[in-house]
Amino acid sequence: MTYVSRVWRPRHKCTFTRYADDITFSTNQKEFPVALARPEGEGWILGDELRSRIKDASFTINDAKTRMQLRGSRQSVTGLTVNEKVNVPQSYYKRTRAMTHAFLTKGKYQRAGADATSVQTLEGMLNHIFHIKERQIDIAIEREKNEDKKKKLLADRREASEKHPSAIRALYRRLIFYRHFIDPTKTPDYGRRRD
Repeated sequence: MTYVSRVWRPRHKCTFTRYADDITFSTNQKEFPVALARPEGEGWILGDELRSRIKDASFTINDAKTRMQLRGSRQSVTGLTVNEKVNVPQSYYKRTRAMTHAFLTKGKYQRAGADATSVQTLEGMLNHIFHIKERQIDIAIEREKNEDKKKKLLADRREASEKHPSAIRALYRRLIFYRHFIDPTKTPDYGRRRD
């Protein structure tokens, strides 16, 4: 996942973050700049200047998806919670964990109200969670300015991930082990001759 972030129009004191075609504007100001968006009725409407800039960049605005998220509320961007740090919603994590457990114990899980057996789907979901949760630790280590301290943090992280893996790391390992060593849908080779 790559997030592109840059300051747009410093006079508005906002940062925008873009992921694919989703654009999020953030500010620490008490009042959101009306040149960018303003409240109207129950929702928000984009300002003329911002609307023009977005159209000039060849994007189409979906007014139904335009919303304001305030500091005290749960802030979600592209399915991730972004209040204090980037994280996956707890409901997504719990649902994925339950689906994986069901699959590893019963060989199937429920997805969208139907039985499913795709190990690739679960692997993708766990990979997403793992990347988001574990990446936060890596980012904090990367920001360390003291090189000796950074080396120690990296060594401690490697040791801790082996001796005391996080819950998501342990679950992800179980699924990967299943996929590569136990998966009954794979036909064993047993050294067959290839002509």
